[in-house]
Amino acid sequence: MTEKKKNTTQKPAETSSRNNNSGLIIGLVVAVVVVLALGAYFMSGEEMNKVSNTEQATSSDMDQTAQNDTDTADTDIDEADVGNAGMANEATSGNVIAEVNGEPITQNDVDEFVAQVPQLQQQPAEQVMPVVREELITAKVVDERVAEANLENNPEVQKRMQQAREGIMRSVYLEQMVQEEMTDERLREEYNAFKEQQSASSQEQVRARHILVATEEEADNIITQLEEGADFNELATEESTDTASGATGGDLGYFTKAQMVPEFSEAAFSMEEGEVSSEPVKSQFGYHIIKVEDKRMQPAPTFEETKPFLEVQVRRKILEEKLAEWREEADVKIYNAEPATGASSMPESTTAE
Repeated sequence: MTEKKKNTTQKPAETSSRNNNSGLIIGLVVAVVVVLALGAYFMSGEEMNKVSNTEQATSSDMDQTAQNDTDTADTDIDEADVGNAGMANEATSGNVIAEVNGEPITQNDVDEFVAQVPQLQQQPAEQVMPVVREELITAKVVDERVAEANLENNPEVQKRMQQAREGIMRSVYLEQMVQEEMTDERLREEYNAFKEQQSASSQEQVRARHILVATEEEADNIITQLEEGADFNELATEESTDTASGATGGDLGYFTKAQMVPEFSEAAFSMEEGEVSSEPVKSQFGYHIIKVEDKRMQPAPTFEETKPFLEVQVRRKILEEKLAEWREEADVKIYNAEPATGASSMPESTTAE
């Protein structure tokens, strides 16, 4: 049972809301630009692990920032005041929205940039577009300078390109290997194990209907009508102050004890299937007349419902298994990094004969 509350949140000033959104958008754009600019270098060996951790932390921070901004910002912005006043026409896909030394930047370029950042997709387009456009202009200016520098044969560029190439090949190989091992049979095995785990912790559920009224006198009157043969569903629709469930005859669906207020749960779970409460049940919301429709143990989610989760789990397990197998097969020797004076550098361990 969820108590209905009036919306008492004060609407933030429109200017403040826009500033907050703009700050968030700029932060997200800058983060993406940095990642895209530096990403190629960090795609192999230990450095690839570092960037993976950095990206995860950045993604988590951006998710939290976007959520906080969404919670606090005023989204009811007057449409007459939004948008870029300097734009004569609304940009559509394919339109040229800027030029840098004759080189066009189109709305398609903006769309492709935004597609890389889910958080930007949640923001108003009229606020996102000007910020992204400025970043694309800056990128175009830098690209022209890079082209003039003729760095194709620069040793540092060649080194980083090779590192990126090796990292990409490693990633593609592992992805293909995991995909080959990802069979429906393996997913089903994972699902069966998951379902057993869920069954062990399954909770009892009740499906019930209720009629909620403000006073005990009203509740007693409804109970009398039910005892005289009145239809519960019709009375719920006509009399219940819980209009949400009242629209479906008071149906609350299946719920566990923890999902309802204690007074309601205690009464509902003590009743038998088909039973209607003979006395009103008082809670913080008013007086309830309860009808229990069904009882069951909470079922596990279906295979299709859990498939995305299962695929993540199975991919991780396949990768861990293969890496362990390859390490076992390889002739690996680990040496002391700084052997004592006069001591020889002997291997600490060997994992394969």
